[in-house]
Amino acid sequence: MSRERQGPAGTDPSGADGWHAWSALTLLRAVLRRRPAHAGILPPSARRVAESLLAHARGDDGGGLDDGALERIEAELARLRSGLETDGTSELARLSERLGLTPPEREVVAFLYSSQVSPLFAALREGLQLKGFSDEGVRIGFLLEALFPEASPPEAVRLRRIFHPSGKLVAQGILALDTGPDGAEEPDLLSTQVALSPRTLNRLLGDDASYAFLSAFLQTEIPRVEEHRVVLPRRLKEQVLGAVEGWIEARRRGRTPEPLVLLFFGPSGTGKTLLAQAISSKFGMPLIRMRLPSPGRRRPRLVDTYWDAGDLIRFILREAQALQGIAFFDECDDLFSADSFVSQTLLLEIERHAGMTILATNSPHRLDRALDRRASLRVPFPLPGREERRRIWEVHLEGDVKAAPGIDCQELADRFFFAGGYIRNAVHVAALRAGDRPLRQEDLLEAAREQAVHFCEDVSNEAAAGGDMPEFSAASRERLAGIVRVGRDAIARGVTLRVRLRGVPMEDLRAAAAALAWELRIGAFFCAADAISAGKADSSPPGPGKSESEGAVRNLLAALPADCALAVLDPGGEADLDLFWKLVGSRPGIYFHLDGSRGPARSRGFFHFVVDLEPPERDRRAELWREALGREGIPCDDALARSLAEGHAVSPSAMAEAARWAHWRALAEGRATATPADVEAALRELGRAGSGHPLFGN
Repeated sequence: MSRERQGPAGTDPSGADGWHAWSALTLLRAVLRRRPAHAGILPPSARRVAESLLAHARGDDGGGLDDGALERIEAELARLRSGLETDGTSELARLSERLGLTPPEREVVAFLYSSQVSPLFAALREGLQLKGFSDEGVRIGFLLEALFPEASPPEAVRLRRIFHPSGKLVAQGILALDTGPDGAEEPDLLSTQVALSPRTLNRLLGDDASYAFLSAFLQTEIPRVEEHRVVLPRRLKEQVLGAVEGWIEARRRGRTPEPLVLLFFGPSGTGKTLLAQAISSKFGMPLIRMRLPSPGRRRPRLVDTYWDAGDLIRFILREAQALQGIAFFDECDDLFSADSFVSQTLLLEIERHAGMTILATNSPHRLDRALDRRASLRVPFPLPGREERRRIWEVHLEGDVKAAPGIDCQELADRFFFAGGYIRNAVHVAALRAGDRPLRQEDLLEAAREQAVHFCEDVSNEAAAGGDMPEFSAASRERLAGIVRVGRDAIARGVTLRVRLRGVPMEDLRAAAAALAWELRIGAFFCAADAISAGKADSSPPGPGKSESEGAVRNLLAALPADCALAVLDPGGEADLDLFWKLVGSRPGIYFHLDGSRGPARSRGFFHFVVDLEPPERDRRAELWREALGREGIPCDDALARSLAEGHAVSPSAMAEAARWAHWRALAEGRATATPADVEAALRELGRAGSGHPLFGN
């Protein structure tokens, strides 16, 4: 561990040289206290170093290692310590002041520093042939014995806490403990080897190159994101914030809870980063995240550099610990993928970290399965539903955005099935174009259409990960099974298959298309009909919009991977898709038209199959009603469940929304629990909702 730096072992009781002399004398004192008779039989090399040290420190030439050596060493140590305590110029002094080290902590750092860099200390140690040292550092038991020989039993217990994982020196990465190879039995504390971490050693030596290099990958921020701007399902947000608040409270009360590891996963733009920022803002904890490379430069892979990926992860975690912050790894599948050879190393670092870590990914299926047991809480981020989309539009139109009266956020939510990130982008682009004038509905519609194509591209990977088929009637399930059989044949033949799905809410149509694609072992590429249509199906003859639509369709088909189905989201079933189907022609592939209309189909086009999906049978609907109402705390006996099942042939997603709406009605009126009348009222209101949200089957 010795890292030589030339310099005199002078007696000036300040700076690094003073600490080196103090450390060497401390080492000599430990040997002589353990074996008083040893002074006369020291190895010649060690004796020469010891006598030179004493003489040089005192400024005289007399007084070797006689019977009074211990008393003389104690006097020299007191003199050196007195001068060093008032030193404010050395790197060690600055480090001590910055971290608020206690005198025992400062002496531990000084002794380890000398043991690693001082030639004088190295010469004395080698001459004495001590067993308390190794290439991994100094044994903690020997270190405590050398530094604090007079400590009482209670003091000795307190001193051991310096080396505890929650202690300042270990938690902030100043010390590095060697616990042996992975899988080996963990040694007791006194047998553990300890040394200064490479980062601390470099800083004390004035060589901060490694710190500067690793710091280039870091970004530290305390965002200003108010909690209400994160639009997510209420229970999901409460679950996450409650876990964080409980963990912080446990630490505040002096308990040392397990590390908190949150895994956020879901499609791009659904609020994963925004929630991490909101947590940072709400609890006043800095967010420590990886910095992206400069524009125009290739994104560096960690394995391309001479730094091991583990070095960077350890560095980020230690910085987060030192700043009492949150280590945030966005797009963490790059680091923790199942086929990554560094994944196991990084997972161990996450497990050892004593603070809070947030991992976010758009592709959970790529993650190493071993991450599951390391994650304290797995948090799925779903694509927002109709009401959530409306609230996200409203949130982004607040504040500094100047909007004209009459902005219809519900229309925007119904027409565009966007995640929050795309809504934010649409508002931002529309505001830039509007300049000083207020934003109009037309501005937002135009910007949203442009975002639609980008939305398709990003959702394709998410959908390809598969999903559960929503619950439908037995007849509907049989028809969908038939579509799977036909789809496999179409793929094998390399021909076109067009399928229209309708009859249930758009969320269920979308989930059904994703599940069908999964059964066919292909991806699913979703596209909003509004982005590729030339207007409504009953619109006037072609106008200027037709050429724009043709360009959008051609770009979309050019971007469609060969192993992906294309699903067109048409909430009102009224988009003019004639040009789209004409350009699709006989192009091989699987094409779904997700028709959200309630009445007769208005959108034209040829389809091999038109599947009118139906909700589950009555008995199953009764069970689903009990579950949906139970989740909202609404009492539901068998009679009520049967009544709702018989009177309302709705899908499970519609039941969930009706139950949620009923619960909100009760809360708005100051009642703790909703009644059956609230549920019926919610169903009536939802039944009158726009065509973008059909509730009923045929």
